[in-house]
Formats: sequence, C-alpha cells, structure tokens
Amino acid sequence: MGNREIEIAIHGTNGGYRTITRDPVAGLFDARRDYSKVASMGSEAYSIHFREGCVIFSKYKIVRDVLGDSRTGNIAFSVIVPIDKKFEIADVKSLLDRVDTEFSNKEFSEGKTYIKNNNLGAVRNDWAFLDKIKEDYEPKFRN
Repeated sequence: MGNREIEIAIHGTNGGYRTITRDPVAGLFDARRDYSKVASMGSEAYSIHFREGCVIFSKYKIVRDVLGDSRTGNIAFSVIVPIDKKFEIADVKSLLDRVDTEFSNKEFSEGKTYIKNNNLGAVRNDWAFLDKIKEDYEPKFRN
C-alpha cells in the first residue's frame, strides 16, 4: 500500500470466487466452506486479517451465487487500513455496514438489486458509491 490511504474492496462468489471491485487487492481470501446449508443463508460474520503493512477488516455474508448455478457462496466487504493509521473500531464497523447496505440495495436494472433474498445477481461495474464512502470515512482514519 504505497498511497497510505484506506482501500475498500468487494469480493466473493459471483460466477466463481473473485474480487468484484475494479482493483485487485492482495491479502483478500475466500473464507467460505464448501457446504450448502440452507439455514446459513444470510448469516454474517466479521473478520480481521493481517498483511504486511496493513490490517484488513471484512464483513462476510452467506449468499447464493446465482451466476454460479446458485451454489452457496459469500460476498465480502473489506476495508484495508495501513498499519500506521489510528481509528475507532466503531468507525470500521460502520464503514463495512454502509458498504454492505449500499451494495446490497444498489439497483442495476429495472429495479433489480445486487442482492435479493440472499441471491447475489449480476454485478455491474459502477463503483462511484465506494468513492463517496471512502471520502466520508477517510478523515476518521488518521496518522
């Protein structure tokens, strides 16, 4: 992380596991287990992952990968924070929840949202909302 700013990434199973947002980010990982318990659909969990020079905070949700034959998968929202930044953990959770909410409710065509009834549909490359979220939260992550 040469720019020493926070980064926001969305990754998960959307026709197979991959980074969905525009720029690949090192250190993200596929946290799903390969089982299809219907009862777990919609479950959420938060994680912390350490990578050289930064900390990655993520929020994972269990969803169906509609493009991947409706297999059980996940969608993850991650913020990558340089290790020298100071911040409140409540701000990290708030950021992750906001990314989740805005992404999940984002309309991509004719009123269809990216996630409906725990089904992750086709995702279009319109990431301007992430730039706005980053702009709103960047001052909360200070040196």
